[in-house]
Amino acid sequence: MTKITTLQELVAAISGPEDVEVYYSTGSEWKVVTNWSYWTVNELNIIVNSGKARIKAKKTEVDMLPFLKNGIDCEFSGLHGNKRWYVGKLGSIVHSDRKFVDMHRDCWVKCRPRLNHPFILSSQELPEGLIVEYGYYNEGTTENPTWKEEKVYDNVWNLVRIVGCKEGYVFPGCSND
Repeated sequence: MTKITTLQELVAAISGPEDVEVYYSTGSEWKVVTNWSYWTVNELNIIVNSGKARIKAKKTEVDMLPFLKNGIDCEFSGLHGNKRWYVGKLGSIVHSDRKFVDMHRDCWVKCRPRLNHPFILSSQELPEGLIVEYGYYNEGTTENPTWKEEKVYDNVWNLVRIVGCKEGYVFPGCSND
């Protein structure tokens, strides 16, 4: 996070070309400013002058729409405050509520593709922002694939595993840290 030392720096960061989030310190943690209408100019000035304001580039959320169609398992979390991750298929996305609905019709606030789990991907494309590894079997075997970060062969079928998000991306509902 970048420290903001003047109100002019804060205004320039917010109105600049880069999409940023503004954080303020409560003393024990950093919180993101979510509703500017609660802040007066005087309160902002106090926070900035006391060194308790920071900005950070806002990350792009990975588009989960392709996972509705391709049948790849997803991991869900945040139902009723639960922090554990559950595996299932993505059934729908309720954009107005920012909720993800699994095939059992449970609504979740966090959703990501199943991580570090190999699957076969046909010609369907994966969304931008994912770190993907491609697996290849040694000739004559279907055990212990070799994993590479780039496609070696341009086959129609690929063994794939999603490892995480690229720099600048975040899974929906997950922390922007």
